[in-house]
Amino acid sequence: MAKLNAKSKLAIAAAAPVAAYGALNGFLKVVTDTYSSKVWQTPEECAAPMPGDDLVVDPNGYPTYTVSQAKDLNAPLEEVWKHVYQTDVTKAGYYSWVMFERIFGMNANNCYNLQEMWQGEDEKRPGDMWCWGFMGYGAEVCDIVPNKYIVWVGDSRRPPKAPGATAILLPFMDYLIWNWTIALKPLDGGKRCRIYSRYTLAWGPHNPYTNNALRLVVGEGGAMMTRRMFENLERAARYERPKSRAMWVWEQLMGRAHAAPDDLHALTSYPEVRWSRDFPWVEGVRAPITDDPNWPPANPADYKPPIEENNAKCGWTPEKAVENEAKAQAKYDELRKRIATLRP
Repeated sequence: MAKLNAKSKLAIAAAAPVAAYGALNGFLKVVTDTYSSKVWQTPEECAAPMPGDDLVVDPNGYPTYTVSQAKDLNAPLEEVWKHVYQTDVTKAGYYSWVMFERIFGMNANNCYNLQEMWQGEDEKRPGDMWCWGFMGYGAEVCDIVPNKYIVWVGDSRRPPKAPGATAILLPFMDYLIWNWTIALKPLDGGKRCRIYSRYTLAWGPHNPYTNNALRLVVGEGGAMMTRRMFENLERAARYERPKSRAMWVWEQLMGRAHAAPDDLHALTSYPEVRWSRDFPWVEGVRAPITDDPNWPPANPADYKPPIEENNAKCGWTPEKAVENEAKAQAKYDELRKRIATLRP
């Protein structure tokens, strides 16, 4: 059997990583294309302009790269929009696969439930930084039209001005300009909707590394993640997205006591933070203290919380606990009615 000489061994060693990368790239392309093929936009939709298309132009005349997807969601448009509106690494996450997001440094956790504190008119405005992780890279909000669309843009030539924020720029690239548009179109008078997603990228220089890196991460990986996002947005808008299996296991180990009825608890992936403001736990014991003239005391041993005075000021009585139980039950009933309206 012929032995390989040193040059042959060196050539094989040099070619092995390239071959491995090519095999991995090909495998991922087949897997992701098969999965993502269910949500490609139609040829007519791909050819049609979308909000934000004007924001990405290659300065050197290179062709841009676009990924266009769409899906009919069996959920009310206004409910889907509320979930799109609260997407953010510091809010509801991105409604996709957390384990894959974390590979790329995205500190995301998915909430899947609406939060009052994330729904205000001022929660998203042009200029707001939309980070993909706590390291700060991401994009800025450019356009936002309630119940219609939102556009984010990242541009390494004109990076975000917020301290700590950066525009995405991969190694060996001179520039990267990209946008992401999510848009909604009503179906059946808004009882259902069609959701659109479009990424457009311009970068330089164009070479096998930069071309394949972006197509693999955005074209293949991003498209796969977007399909998962569509699915979770639909389920979340219908209040049908429970905790992930991993979170359920942790709950069984460390959080086994809950007051909410089992049916509602099982459907809720993450609690509404402000749910109990009208009937806080502390009112079963005394009135909440929001002003304390006795603190700090001149002598630590003399401190006495103003419990009696505060109870009198707030009109608290022991019967408050019973009243609050009734309020909580009424709110559970309201939630059940709301869930019924979200499902066809």
